[in-house]
Amino acid sequence: MKICYSPYNEKAMDQNKYIYQVTRSMDKSGFEILSVRQAMKSIKNFKEVKAFNLNWYENIYDENKLKAYIHYLFKIGFLYSLKMFNKKIIWTVHNKIPHDTNNVSLSKKTMMKLANISDVVITHCQDTNEELENLTSSNTVLKKIKKINHPNYIGLYQKSEVNLRGEFRFSNSDIVFLFLGQIKPYKNIELIIEVANKFKASNVKFVIAGKCVSDEYKETLEKLIDGNDNIIPIFRFIENREIPDLLDMCDAVLLPYDINSSLNSGAAILAFSFGKTVICPKIGTLNEINSYENMYSYTYRNAKEHIDKVVEQINKILNTTDPRSKLLEKGNNLLKVMKNENSIDAISKEYQQIYVQFNEKK
Repeated sequence: MKICYSPYNEKAMDQNKYIYQVTRSMDKSGFEILSVRQAMKSIKNFKEVKAFNLNWYENIYDENKLKAYIHYLFKIGFLYSLKMFNKKIIWTVHNKIPHDTNNVSLSKKTMMKLANISDVVITHCQDTNEELENLTSSNTVLKKIKKINHPNYIGLYQKSEVNLRGEFRFSNSDIVFLFLGQIKPYKNIELIIEVANKFKASNVKFVIAGKCVSDEYKETLEKLIDGNDNIIPIFRFIENREIPDLLDMCDAVLLPYDINSSLNSGAAILAFSFGKTVICPKIGTLNEINSYENMYSYTYRNAKEHIDKVVEQINKILNTTDPRSKLLEKGNNLLKVMKNENSIDAISKEYQQIYVQFNEKK
C-alpha cells in the first residue's frame, strides 16, 4: 500500500528526526512511502496512493502578503483536489499555531480547513483536543482524532569520546543547563540570558547551542551575553554527531517555550531519550508523559512571571541534596518511559491501524 507523507526526502529526514522515526515506523508496517513530488510524478503513482499524511501544512511564511495569500489558495486548492480524487487526508497537528509566522490569520484558516476536510487527525497529546475544538467551534473534529505518542529518539545518535565538560572546564559540582536547537526569537533565548544573569555567582552554567536565524540576531544575543562567564554560546549549526556529546555534558535541558504557540516538543522527547530531565512550561508533551514528578514544569501568565518561574525551578534543583545525582535519577526514569511508551514498535502498530482501514475501503 502506498502512502504519501509530507515532508519526505533525505534532507528532511536528516534534519528532522521526527520525520525519520515516523516514516521508519510506517515502513516497518510494510507501507511504501512516497513524497508529494513522487506521488504526483505519474498517473500510476497518484492512483496507487491511498492517503496523504500532511505535517506542518498550515505553515505560511511568505513575508509578502500577496504571495502569502496565493500560497494559501494553492494549499486549499490542493486539499480539494485530493478529495475530488477520493484520496484520504491525514493531518498531524504539531502546534497551536505555526511558530514565528507573520500570517497567523491565513495559517489558522488553513488549520480550520484541515480540521474539517481531513479523514483522520493525528495528535500527540490530549491538550490538542481542546485547541481543535476551539479552532472549529465544533466537536465534530474530535471524532476524527487518533492520538499517537510522539516517537522517541533512542539509538539515532552515536556518542563519541569527546568530553565536553572537560573541554569547557566545568567542575564536578557545576550544574549545566542546555538549550539545543535552532535559535529564533520565539524560543525565548533572551529569557535564558536574563535567568543566567541571576546565577553569576553560583556553580550554575548555561550552554546555548544552535544556529541563529540571522547574523543580526546573533549579534544581539552576543551583546546581551557579553561579560557573563556562566553562559557558553555555541552559535553555529550543530551536527547530528555533536548532539549526544552536548546532551551527555548537561545535567538538564532548559526549554522556556512560548505557551501561546507550543503544544508538542521534540526537544523534550530528545532530552528524555538521552536520560535528561527538562525545565519547561506545562505544554502538551509534558502533560502526556506519565512521569510528571521527574520533570521541572511550571505555568506562567506573562514574560516577567516566566523568568521568575524558571528561576524558581533552578533554585528548587539547587536546594536538593546532591542535585546532579537527583537530576540523573529523574532523567533515567524518563528514559524508561520513552522505552516503554514511545517506542517505534508501539507507534508502528498505531499507524498501521489508520492506514489498513483505508486499504480495506473500496
